[in-house]
Amino acid sequence: MQIQTVLTASRRRKAPAAAVVLATLILTAACGGASELAPLPAPGFSLESLDGAPVSLADFAGSIVVLNFWATWCQPCRVEMPDLTDLYRTYKADGVVVVGMAVSGGSRDAVQAFAAELDIPYPILLSTESVEASYNIELLPTSALIDRQGRLRQVLLGYHSHRELTGAVERLLAEDAVSVATRGAP
Repeated sequence: MQIQTVLTASRRRKAPAAAVVLATLILTAACGGASELAPLPAPGFSLESLDGAPVSLADFAGSIVVLNFWATWCQPCRVEMPDLTDLYRTYKADGVVVVGMAVSGGSRDAVQAFAAELDIPYPILLSTESVEASYNIELLPTSALIDRQGRLRQVLLGYHSHRELTGAVERLLAEDAVSVATRGAP
């Protein structure tokens, strides 16, 4: 099955941005669709959950966070969600949190229905254009991996397999183990 990455709705209207995205896709495809980043603080946010409660990135301090930006109309997003559910269930006890970031433009009711249909167990937040811009979301799905120190460490552009998602999380968990071994156990 061929999985395609889709442009976010706000980006589809901009032809010059589409050219930049196409160039980015070509480059990231050559690198496996993932980019390792120099550790910089992840952009903070405060968004509403599906039940209307405010949730901020700071609420997940000390956890490895996988922010997955998606939309109800995005077929590759739908295909990736069972793998994210499995990732959440497998690594939750290790302090890994998956957070669904429903991109702006979708109604709360549509997002709730979508989440119920796919039985998504992890938190889902209603993203905004400003949050999407701060994470430079040009393609869907996109997952941003944040380490326990709150640093944005990797961005996975487009659909990624269960193996790729797991590998990215396990690399961050392995760094934690090395860090603890280097410092000495508490």
